[in-house]
Amino acid sequence: MNISVPDELAERVRAYDLPISAICQDALMEAVRRARLKEKVMDDIQAVAERLQATMPEVVLKKYEEGYDVGVQWAKKEASVYQLKLIAGEIPNARWQGDEAIVELTCDPYIGMDPDGHELESAYERGVLEGASEVWAAARPLVQWKV
Repeated sequence: MNISVPDELAERVRAYDLPISAICQDALMEAVRRARLKEKVMDDIQAVAERLQATMPEVVLKKYEEGYDVGVQWAKKEASVYQLKLIAGEIPNARWQGDEAIVELTCDPYIGMDPDGHELESAYERGVLEGASEVWAAARPLVQWKV
């Protein structure tokens, strides 16, 4: 097996007299280990998702769907590129904290805890954010970036 590295990196490795073969072997073993772990996780993941879905109370699913619909409409009609990029995690070192537009959307007097203790607010908010994110994922390639 042969590997290639950029000339600049090769020079830096030689400058420190690093054991290239051992380092590459270690890196490849780690990559194989991670791939094996990922394979274990992904095995039958659809069945796992379906089983988990069945454990969610109907009231939580309903609030998520309500939030999702609101997020889609907000993204289509009111959101800015900046807000959608922020929600999608495309702005380095920034985290969505919410703003007036999205906060107004998520203010629902019926959100909170249902009588059985299910957290409805987080399901609704997650729906809003995921709905808006999906609109952005579809619209992003169509947005003309002019400088």
